Amino acid sequence: MTTTRRVQFLYASVAWLLGVVLVLAVLEAVSLPLVFTLGVFGVVAIAGLLTPRGIRPEWHGNLYWPVVVSGLGLLAVLAWRFLHILSLV
Repeated sequence: MTTTRRVQFLYASVAWLLGVVLVLAVLEAVSLPLVFTLGVFGVVAIAGLLTPRGIRPEWHGNLYWPVVVSGLGLLAVLAWRFLHILSLV
């Protein structure tokens, strides 16, 4: 995969995260779980949008473990919030 696609992915991911933090700051709703959740959603969406159709780039395989770890982190945050709602923690 060319370096330009990697740079595009990096720029798009950073722009997404900065946009998320900015919008949440304007709405006065910044919280770590919300930023994390929207960040994971954005990275997965950007990876899907920048992947060429019918061709699997080499760097795409490098996203497997970060996406798995992020997904597990997202599940942990959701479980923690659910337990707080039920007043079990």
